[in-house]
Amino acid sequence: MINYRQAGDLEQVVRTGQKLVQGAERSRLSLQQSWGHHLVGLAHYQRNELATARRCFTRLLDFRYTGNIGALRDGVQLLHR
Repeated sequence: MINYRQAGDLEQVVRTGQKLVQGAERSRLSLQQSWGHHLVGLAHYQRNELATARRCFTRLLDFRYTGNIGALRDGVQLLHR
């Protein structure tokens, strides 16, 4: 995912993040769900699709106690820009 992001392939970042979320939801893995929502939100933010990015970053709040703190922190910071 990071390689796609560094290469600027934001569509692939969205697809990979969505697959991560879907797989993590089936397995109830909140850390992976939080990273997936963060990556999808970040890709939408970088494409200036702010309403969609906001929805993704807002989903991170569901994982504030069980998700990745880095994903939560970055997502919340971008929500307040």
